[in-house]
Amino acid sequence: MYKNEMNLAYILFLRPILSDIQRTNKCLESNNTDPTKLFQDLTLLVRSIAAKMVLPTYKIDVLTSQIQNYLDPTTYLGFAVETKLEELSFYMKSFSSCFIQTVATKITRECCDI
Repeated sequence: MYKNEMNLAYILFLRPILSDIQRTNKCLESNNTDPTKLFQDLTLLVRSIAAKMVLPTYKIDVLTSQIQNYLDPTTYLGFAVETKLEELSFYMKSFSSCFIQTVATKITRECCDI
């Protein structure tokens, strides 16, 4: 499991998102924080994560809408993730030419379901 290259692609995708989550978690762990500020931090976290995955042409409220219907099929996953997916597609010649896009969509949808 730990030597699976696809898992590395997931981790590379989640790294920037997890850093935002850790920052917000530190605020939540604090003993003397303003509840309104915590709510604003959580709202900002949800919106920033959704902005990475939702089509920019849709003006939806991510706090009240199901974003699965509005996911961007061509989401930019980041240089490290796309480099890893290109490396995987190079070694797996049996996959179709749209391997990177298919896996990118799969990663985005699975991370959205979390």
